[in-house]
Formats: sequence, C-alpha cells, structure tokens
Amino acid sequence: DQMSFEDLEIIIDGNGTQEIHFAKDGTLMVVGSGSFDNDPQDLGVATGKLLRVNPNGSIPKNNPFLPNPDALPEIYTLGHRDISGFDTHPVTGEVWISEHGPRGGDELNIIRPGGNYGWKVISYGTEYSGDQIGDGTGVRDGMRQPAYFWRPGITPSGLLFYTGEMFPEWEGSVFVSGLSGAHMTRLVIKEDRVVAEERLLVDRNDRIREIRMAPDGGLYVLTNEPSGTPPGTAELLRISRPEPGSDSTRD
Repeated sequence: DQMSFEDLEIIIDGNGTQEIHFAKDGTLMVVGSGSFDNDPQDLGVATGKLLRVNPNGSIPKNNPFLPNPDALPEIYTLGHRDISGFDTHPVTGEVWISEHGPRGGDELNIIRPGGNYGWKVISYGTEYSGDQIGDGTGVRDGMRQPAYFWRPGITPSGLLFYTGEMFPEWEGSVFVSGLSGAHMTRLVIKEDRVVAEERLLVDRNDRIREIRMAPDGGLYVLTNEPSGTPPGTAELLRISRPEPGSDSTRD
C-alpha cells in the first residue's frame, strides 16, 4: 500500500545485532553477534557480549565496564556464544537468557552486571569436531555457572516466564522452545534453581521456534518446518484449557 517508516534513527550500528529485549528498568539489552572468529573474552569487540543501551542509544551511567577505557562502554556481560531467548523474571526483575552451546552444553543463564559466562574458556559441550573447549572443564574462578544446561543439547530458541491465569500450576515456570530437541521444555524454578523439567509437545516431533503468552494465559507456539511440510513452512499452535465438554487440551 506504499506505506513506509519515517523518522528512523540508528542507535547501534556495526555490531551484528540479532536479539533485543527491554529490561525492567527500561534499558535495551542487545546481543552483540557477528563472527565467531572474534574473541568473546575481548572487551574491545561486541562479539560474544550482551550490550546495554538506553532507548535513544546513549550509554547508561551504571554500565559495569564504563570505567575501563579498553572496553566498549555498552558491554554489560561477556563470554556468550549465541544468545537465543530473553525474558525478565516476574519477581526479581532480572533478565534470563537461553543460549546455544556448541555440541551439547546449551544453557539457561541469569544475567548479572559485569558477569563473565565463560565462552570460549569453559563449557559443558564440545566442539562439533569432538575436540574439547578450552581445557575441557566446565568451571573456572571468576566465570559464572549456568542456572541449567542441556547435554545433549536442545538448540534453545524462545524463552518465557509463565505469569498467566489459565494454568495456575505453571505460575513462575520457565518455558524454553527447542529446535533440534523438537519439543517445548517447562522448567520449575525454586530460588533461581531449576528443580524439575517437563517436556511438552514431544509427540508432534516439531522444531519449536518461539513461545508467547496470550492475554488469557494460553500459549502460542510457533513451529519451524513441521514433519511432512515443505521447507520454510511454519505452524502457529495454541495451548489452552479445554472447553466444557471437550477432552482436548490443545486447540
């Protein structure tokens, strides 16, 4: 219809950004992506970092690396491989992320200012060649541990804290969609610890791309190339309570 955007303003340029999320304080969290050849431990490059800026592109005055003249001022955390999902904890206001590992070692992480999440020094996965990551350990002083990890991996994509009314038994659960895992994971959280995992939609064997909560508390689930469909096909599923007289929990 010959419609167009007007009055656009570029606030971050050249960092290969791929995911964004507004934090509870109104700042914008941006994934610094790009070439895996750059060092995710190098504070002079955006690769492997979570960046934090104000919505107008300015740098928040409390960014953790702002006093370091050798660091990009927008860096908030470092040592990430491939952040894929974001959500904000409904009680603490902390940002949680899902993150692709290499061969295994997919992670659920709680973002803390200035945190180093270890890539490419420590990991619970291995290189696709089978070689170890770093010295082959998953722990090192000064580097944060994931809240949860998957081995073998599930290739996480979307992330969602459930806060709806339709399924009160899910209140506070974390949902993570899985591509190679071909399911949706529900994680039960107790004081920042994962105490149980439930896998949903396993019978469909679909790559799950994304999850969103509907206003009524139902879930919308986006699949990616379901079995038997042409390449590039997606389906939008809805999960809800059954209507009176129905024996199905899935619309």
